[in-house]
Amino acid sequence: MILVKGIIVDSITGLPINGANIIESLSPSSMLKPESTKPLVIFVSGITSSKSHKSQFEIFKDGFGSKIELGNIVIKDFQYDLVKPDAKLINSFLMALTHPILAIVLFSAGASLANKINKSPSNIYCIEPFNNEPDGTTKTQKKIEDRISIYKSIPSSNMYIDQKSYARGKGLKSGANVTNHEAGHFEALRTSAKSIANKVYNYYSYLIKNK
Repeated sequence: MILVKGIIVDSITGLPINGANIIESLSPSSMLKPESTKPLVIFVSGITSSKSHKSQFEIFKDGFGSKIELGNIVIKDFQYDLVKPDAKLINSFLMALTHPILAIVLFSAGASLANKINKSPSNIYCIEPFNNEPDGTTKTQKKIEDRISIYKSIPSSNMYIDQKSYARGKGLKSGANVTNHEAGHFEALRTSAKSIANKVYNYYSYLIKNK
């Protein structure tokens, strides 16, 4: 172990090991090392009351599918409970890297960090963030306005929302991608990950062709 910019990292992989999980990838050769230039996608899970962080990450990877292997893309996962409320660990991780960051995908409660991550909003994707349901009170309306402000700079095309459920993002962003209400919250993670994978891989392909 070594200390890099205040973070304990693995001396071989160069990854933070204090509060963050080691990288997972379909390719054993894709471990993120300091000299590596492989493109990176970051996934931040939601709360773990109904599904563990590991389970959420597995669903995300399943949705992302073969795009990981085809693009030689590495995925780094962070657990929401360990990086809230200010995303400091994620931002420190980003500062320590020179790898191409293709996307930061925030799921459910993890999406509340959208305006705290030091990365272009065009690279940030949010899947079914929580919203308060209007009840006619000033207090609740203020909470809704505060939540809406989190996603103000995130492109509508990067937002995935269930327009039938406030708990799954209804009312947070007009023009967002619409998820399937009946399929459920975690299936939305899978299908949204598939959609994001196509966008990310197309973007990566464009970068490769024009570098």
